[in-house]
Amino acid sequence: MLGLGRVLHRVSMQQGASSLETTTGSDGAFSFEANAGESIELSASLETESVVARGVDVVDIVAMRNHILGRARLPDYVSMIASDANRDASIDVVDIVALRNLILGRKSFFSKNPSDAPESLWRFFKSDTSGLGVSESLSLAAGREKVELVPVTSQSDIVLIAVKLGDSNADW
Repeated sequence: MLGLGRVLHRVSMQQGASSLETTTGSDGAFSFEANAGESIELSASLETESVVARGVDVVDIVAMRNHILGRARLPDYVSMIASDANRDASIDVVDIVALRNLILGRKSFFSKNPSDAPESLWRFFKSDTSGLGVSESLSLAAGREKVELVPVTSQSDIVLIAVKLGDSNADW
């Protein structure tokens, strides 16, 4: 996973009717005892005491604007996920406004729903997501946030990547 100083990664596992949760070590490693031969579903979240706008700046807004206008496409799928601040499967002016509000300190979170409830600034994906090209649809991103293993083997190594929303150029 990812080391960010004072960070708490929480990984959840669902297997059948049971649900387990663990906290990673400082190296991002985690493990669960699962019943071999049964499917599991993993998801992750992150809580941090870092500055909310860290890594999100005007350079990210410029990259997003250039992508929207077709001047310079974002370089990869992970950058596109980071640019979709409101998680609506598109990169548009609404995302730029959300970044601006975060940078100016008007908000300390992004929201994907009309009630403006705070959402995590982070999204976690199976590591193979980083290899996807910009031609992949952002609507596929939500389906990649949960990792499903069918069936579980005795040694299933899972690597998750973290994407900070708003950090389009991944400079943090």
